[in-house]
Amino acid sequence: MAFIRLKRRSLKTGDEFYAYLVKNSWDKETKRPKQKVAEYLGKLIIPEAPTTQTFEEFKSIPDVNLYASQTSLPTIIGDLVDWELSRHTLDCTYDRTHRRLLRKNKDVVIKLHHGYLCSYTIRRIVNYLKKDNDEEDEREVGKDIAERCLEAGIQIPKEIFIGLFDRVATMEY
Repeated sequence: MAFIRLKRRSLKTGDEFYAYLVKNSWDKETKRPKQKVAEYLGKLIIPEAPTTQTFEEFKSIPDVNLYASQTSLPTIIGDLVDWELSRHTLDCTYDRTHRRLLRKNKDVVIKLHHGYLCSYTIRRIVNYLKKDNDEEDEREVGKDIAERCLEAGIQIPKEIFIGLFDRVATMEY
């Protein structure tokens, strides 16, 4: 199991936080859990409250159902990330080719809603959407998609979530 840990760094200008991916394992010798930093994720950004701009307004989408059924899944996730960045007026970019969230060419982590939007959480969503979900029932697929989006702090509009779920459940990528 992995989780995101924040580390505080005190500076004269104030505290800054940095995020790390930490993985747990079981140490058979000591019979205790062991934690190890697996990856540096980036500097933490805590944005102001979001604007009220809807996803449909942001993308100028006349028909959300058509968009959800005809747009590739990685593109939908990229559009949702861009929408969150726009709503929170952040000077960050999402590199869709490498699936990296950047500010001034450095990885960043954004505290959104109840999650952390970063390269790691975005990759978890996109990689899940690409995997073969034949063994899982529809309820588990929907739950997994929702959990990964919440983990990333992305608020998916209901119609987009339903479109993602339908496509993943029926394996239409």
